[in-house]
Amino acid sequence: MKKTILLIVFYLLSLAAMGRTASHFTAQGLWSAFELKLEAMQTELSLRHLERYEELERDLAKGCPSAVSEKLRISAAFQRSLIAGALKRQSDDELYRLVDEHSPGLAQRLTDYKSPYGSAWKEPACE
Repeated sequence: MKKTILLIVFYLLSLAAMGRTASHFTAQGLWSAFELKLEAMQTELSLRHLERYEELERDLAKGCPSAVSEKLRISAAFQRSLIAGALKRQSDDELYRLVDEHSPGLAQRLTDYKSPYGSAWKEPACE
């Protein structure tokens, strides 16, 4: 009788250990996949920023500082809109602290932010 109870307890403990081990490795695999996806997204964002900076640099080299200034204002308004949207979707204080850490008071200023360009704009050309 004791031997049967011990075998049942051992069997249940083995199942629990297997479940824990499987969930650990599954979580590790999911985390690795998340890290890879996050890195790809950050790389894509960096590439888009690089393209923009190169465009602005070409415009300056062509002698179009007013076009560059307007493009910078448009880009800044777009980024403010993105941040404002994230702050609205996440009522998490950590995100507010992060934004204010980088730019004190920005989170509060973006509470009711409306882009001066609306949802569509035309960037100036540099010929």
